[in-house]
Amino acid sequence: MLKDIALVGSGNPAALAVDLFEQSQQRRRQEDPGEAARIDRIAEARRDLLEPLERDGFVLLTKRFQTAAARLLARVETFCAEGRPLMPPVDLAASRGGVDYRLAPRLSAEDLGRGIEFLRRRTSAVNVLEPLLCCPEIAAIAFDDEILDLAGAYLGCPALLGFIKLTRSFANDFMPFDTEEFHVDGNATRILKAFIHLHETDAEHGAHVYVRGSHREPLEGWDVSARATEKMIVERYGRERIVVQSADVGDVLLEDTSGFHRRGKARSGDRTLLILNYVAHEEYGGGGLRSRITRASFAACSARAKRAARLLEITDDCPTFDSDRVAVASPEERF
Repeated sequence: MLKDIALVGSGNPAALAVDLFEQSQQRRRQEDPGEAARIDRIAEARRDLLEPLERDGFVLLTKRFQTAAARLLARVETFCAEGRPLMPPVDLAASRGGVDYRLAPRLSAEDLGRGIEFLRRRTSAVNVLEPLLCCPEIAAIAFDDEILDLAGAYLGCPALLGFIKLTRSFANDFMPFDTEEFHVDGNATRILKAFIHLHETDAEHGAHVYVRGSHREPLEGWDVSARATEKMIVERYGRERIVVQSADVGDVLLEDTSGFHRRGKARSGDRTLLILNYVAHEEYGGGGLRSRITRASFAACSARAKRAARLLEITDDCPTFDSDRVAVASPEERF
């Protein structure tokens, strides 16, 4: 059950979720009327993108951040080679034989320093710890005017940047696990995700998979923590609605992840993504850790970006990586 829902009392969970979003949407418009007027104009002017996003649940912006993607990929390559700053991933080699991966041990700091090929043999993916602190250039992507325009127009209110993830998926033969299985996101009542591709992806290179239109046809009573099999998805929605979303370097996939989706399993080549969440209210009902940005990076932001960054935690200019934060990170960041 959504943690957000508990904040507004008991009753019909679906109705409460709608109420929470609508209340947050109205409050955001009142707090930032100039931005609300801007995104209303965008909502009329960019029907070419917003209509398929509303109908299908996704739209692709091609070749949007090619140069920035190449720079970020180089950083992630270095992080994986040096083993820092990475979040300790689940040791999938230790979870074979039917062991629940959530009960499996994590790789140690020493393991992380053994290089990419070692990681490839032991896990499916690693996440960069504190992406905005490690890679300040992410701010320019996250607060890009076109992305904020489309996110706000889709949400119907000035968008807030929430969760940030910089992740590397390794090509290997491990069975799909966690977000590599079909699921819906429950971290906010309504959410628009931007997947910025740092690698070219297709069916063999970890391309994202989405069930077209499933954001408009939710499964009643579905537990957001649950995973759906492909058989269940086919029976409910039909195989023709399962879309493999291939993309090139620098492409941005905008997606309403309240629909069923999964992270593609990389088999023939690695996949690296920057993932940005845009919301109307704080994710996980305020129960998760906030993403952090340095004072210097925040000071360099435009006035518009600073308003969109209100859910971020501003910290000292010298990044510190507290292992305690890793232990209590939000569910989506753990796996």
